Amino acid sequence: MKKRFYLALSTIAIGTMMSMPVFAGSWKQDNAGWWYERDDKSFPVSTWEQIDGSWYYFNEHGYILYSQWFGNYYLSSTGAMLTNTIIDGYQVGADGAYIPSSQQSGGSTQTSNNNTSTTNNTTSAAASTVSSAPTTTINNRATDYILNKSSHVFHYSSCISVQKMKERNKIPFSGARDEAISRGFRPCQICNP
Repeated sequence: MKKRFYLALSTIAIGTMMSMPVFAGSWKQDNAGWWYERDDKSFPVSTWEQIDGSWYYFNEHGYILYSQWFGNYYLSSTGAMLTNTIIDGYQVGADGAYIPSSQQSGGSTQTSNNNTSTTNNTTSAAASTVSSAPTTTINNRATDYILNKSSHVFHYSSCISVQKMKERNKIPFSGARDEAISRGFRPCQICNP
């Protein structure tokens, strides 16, 4: 009898907890633009963040970028990264990254799918043909690639993997792709340098 009582009590407690609403962050706007405030009142700054299935980039002040290329990624008028579409004659893939060998003629924007993927990264070195995005600066030195001395993988300087990398593993590298490979590094599978 005692076991049944505890089982019933546990079932009621779990049912009550599961019926409680889960509060997520919320979008905020002021004269400068839109930002996202998390539950804990913090907000993303100088980073990508996935919100409700879409990826957004937040600048150094915490506002989203929108209607522009950021590295190899195009951010729509809502700020969400576009995928599987053609923007200004440039094709972006399922991960949202510009596909270098796919330049289309014409300057139209085709949006066949505005969904985003869970891959999260940016690339400004190769994007110089797409936009005038600045290259990343590490220790006051502009770089084309960042080498990871721990994993022996190299990345575009604005790849999301670089943001997650420990500072002690970052090696700025300005040189040819083949030179990085000849030094024993392999290309990142996310930014595909």
